[in-house]
Amino acid sequence: MWYPPPSLAMQPRQSPARTFPDFLRPAFQPTALERVDSTVAVLDAQAAILWTNPAWDDFARANGASFNLDAYPTYLDGIAGPLRAFYADVFEQALARGTVFEQDYECSAADVIRRYRMRVLPYPAHGLLVEHTPIAVSPAPDGGELAVEAHFLDENGHIVQCSNCRRVKRPGASDSESWAWVPAWVTRSHPRTSHGICTPCVGFYWRRGRSRR
Repeated sequence: MWYPPPSLAMQPRQSPARTFPDFLRPAFQPTALERVDSTVAVLDAQAAILWTNPAWDDFARANGASFNLDAYPTYLDGIAGPLRAFYADVFEQALARGTVFEQDYECSAADVIRRYRMRVLPYPAHGLLVEHTPIAVSPAPDGGELAVEAHFLDENGHIVQCSNCRRVKRPGASDSESWAWVPAWVTRSHPRTSHGICTPCVGFYWRRGRSRR
């Protein structure tokens, strides 16, 4: 699971009564984003939280969080200090310019070093899709290195990489769809690379454009 940065106090609903936003329906079926293993939140133009996927909720729940929608009516209400103004500006500029915002950040625990990439995908006049995916995950010092390749080879011995965002797919027996950012394979593709397109990129870069014609 891939999660919001530690500065965000967003937490899962006690009873998830949520409606998938109509402005995303030309690009996505709700079940497609529900299967995505990166955390996804959909906001309106004022940053009110319209919908979150199960990965977002599961991480918060697993960490003992409780959710009060009245206390956190918007994404920004869960951000403390100067970062609140920073993210407010990020969302405003993304919507105004129609440009994708990306940034990397660290969210480590005592026994694991974790780095993530945040993407803010704008739907001008409607809202935003905010996604967090892993850049790298490794044991804390003295825990040894993870065998990266072993995590991404599929049953055919291929590593599937998204042609748009360059993330690679993590195979698994579950119905979830997990894509990770491996910097070394962006600089130079793994020799066993096979290209595909992840669900968020299909909706944002391909189906959305087709629906506007």
